[in-house]
Amino acid sequence: MLLSEENPYSATVAIFGSEKTLESLEDSRRFQGSIFNQIDKMLEYINLNNHTHSEITGNPQRKDKRDFPPVAIREGLINAFAHRSYIDCGPIQIKIYSDRIEILSPGSLPGGLTVGDVLAGRNYPRNHNVVYALSFLRYVEDLGTGIDRIEDSYETGEVTEQPKLEAGENFVKLILPNQNYAPAPTDVHVLSTNDPTSVEIVIGSDEPDNALKLETLYHEYAHSQLHGLTSEFKDRPRAYQETQAEAVAYVAMQNIGVDTSNYSLGYVATWAKDTAVIHEALSEIQKVSNKVVDLSNELTEKLGLQQEKRQ
Repeated sequence: MLLSEENPYSATVAIFGSEKTLESLEDSRRFQGSIFNQIDKMLEYINLNNHTHSEITGNPQRKDKRDFPPVAIREGLINAFAHRSYIDCGPIQIKIYSDRIEILSPGSLPGGLTVGDVLAGRNYPRNHNVVYALSFLRYVEDLGTGIDRIEDSYETGEVTEQPKLEAGENFVKLILPNQNYAPAPTDVHVLSTNDPTSVEIVIGSDEPDNALKLETLYHEYAHSQLHGLTSEFKDRPRAYQETQAEAVAYVAMQNIGVDTSNYSLGYVATWAKDTAVIHEALSEIQKVSNKVVDLSNELTEKLGLQQEKRQ
């Protein structure tokens, strides 16, 4: 039954625009049919939402890096189908956040295994026939090396966060971190004032990178001017607003001679999952490009940060 199109078990993929489920859901799909069909279609869909970050360096070729290693996604997804509990009728759930992917499969770890056992390479197939079918069609090797391949795919020397495996009585969850995720500083606060049309932006002193502090100030200032209660773009989706604010911050930093392209490109990539979103968001503020320049110049002058003219 599992290998046919009459398979009663399904799987879902949900895409969120931030690190939290409570934020707006951007898209979701349910996949049905044989486990082979589900795996193939899910990998295809997830790949479309696994974006590439390009870094321009001094080398002739640019440096490209996907948000999530395709090997890790493939191994995690196939392992979920191979080792889930088919007594539990719940679906396999994939949730794609801006900073991570969560792969949740029904059922506890089989054979009394612990998370430590799995990470050490122990293998105890719960569904021998399913594993055999997947192995026969070369989806898996049945060697218990899936976790090793996932961990190896993140060993680039540039990734600070590693994949995590969690397990409970009724679930197993694999968490894959986004390699390109660039969170905003945690000590930035946007505070309400007595005037409902204005805000106060406070940046703490814990962030050691002064350039990032200033870039963040420009970013939040752009939000206050472009997306405030009475602003022209106040009703735009969050991804649009973040892209627009970061564009202003980038221009402002360029105006004072600081290149933040690496940070800005990474930040926009975490919000604008579709290139169409980037183009539409930027085309809107391009229509009022003078306002973008004015915003950056206005705050730069207030801060006394005008770049000295070269002789």
